[in-house]
Amino acid sequence: MKLLRSGLLVLVVFSLLMLPWPGLREASSAVFRAVFNATFALAGWSEVTFHPQLMHVVSPDDPTDTWTLPADEIVIGFAPFAVFVALLVGTPVGWSRRRRAFLFGSLLLYAYILVRLLVMLWLAFWGHTSFCPGAHAGQGIEHGSARWFVRRALETFHLEPMVYFTVPVLIWIVAVFRRSDWSALSSSLSGRQKLEG
Repeated sequence: MKLLRSGLLVLVVFSLLMLPWPGLREASSAVFRAVFNATFALAGWSEVTFHPQLMHVVSPDDPTDTWTLPADEIVIGFAPFAVFVALLVGTPVGWSRRRRAFLFGSLLLYAYILVRLLVMLWLAFWGHTSFCPGAHAGQGIEHGSARWFVRRALETFHLEPMVYFTVPVLIWIVAVFRRSDWSALSSSLSGRQKLEG
């Protein structure tokens, strides 16, 4: 019964977060742009800037050579965050533990989103040595080669919709659960099996 209540709470919280509340998406998009504009600037990649639903890239070799990539802040940033928060709210642990898990999980989500943005860049500029040193043009990759598998893996990571949900779930598991929790769960399951046996 507790598991059912927790599952329903997760669904309700996620649904509420994903509703088009006035100002929520605009605020979350603004936070996304501010954080990652600052991140890329601090990393020395000021050629990469974020605008509403867009990533703007200026070639370091030629300032007149520019690209614009689609970068939906809601899909890339807010949706994974909403999944993580919903799972956290539905987890039956104390609030002090939830707060610690929220901070740690937020850092892991930030790292995941950053990696995702870097993968987007690497795939978009495959063969452009200024952004992807050592990369080769996608058309010249032999099917089944190591480079082909790397590109396919990165494309799956970037394009597969299930990644948007599985990664926040993994982050929730890492951020919330302790070794003692798994030991207790294992003991509970083994005890139940003995009773059923």
